[in-house]
Amino acid sequence: MSESQARTVTPEQFNREMTRALDDLVTDARHHGELIKASFEKPTTRVIARETSPPYGEVPERLERVEGRLGRVEGRLDRVDERLAGIDQRLDRIERTLREIRERMATKVELEETNDNVKKIADGYMTIGRRLDAVADLLKLRVVMP
Repeated sequence: MSESQARTVTPEQFNREMTRALDDLVTDARHHGELIKASFEKPTTRVIARETSPPYGEVPERLERVEGRLGRVEGRLDRVDERLAGIDQRLDRIERTLREIRERMATKVELEETNDNVKKIADGYMTIGRRLDAVADLLKLRVVMP
C-alpha cells in the first residue's frame, strides 16, 4: 500500500475523489475480467493449428508400394516375410515418433496460451491493486466537517 501524507479536505472534495477512485476501480476490474474471460473462451489460432496439423506423409500409400515390390520378387527372395515384418516395425516406429512429435508440439502451444492467460490475470491483479491503493489513500484523508 502506498504511503501518503494526511491532508485536510472538505466533505465534497472527499466524496468527489472517493467516487472517482471507486468508479476507476470498478471500470478496471470489469475490463480485466472481460479480457481474462475472453482469453479462456475463444479458440486461438495455435489450438486450431494443433487440430489441423500438417500431414507427415502418406504412410498407407508407401506401405502399399513396398508390399507391391516385395510381391513381384517373392519367388526370388527367401525372406520376404522377415523384410515385411521389419518394414512394418519401422513404419510403426515412424508413426509413433510422429505422434509423439505432434503431442509435444501441442503441449508447447498449450503452454504458450496458458502463459498468455497468466499474464492477463497478473496484469488485472496489478491494475486492481493500484486502484485499491488509491482508494485506501483516500480513506486516510481527514475530512473537515463544517
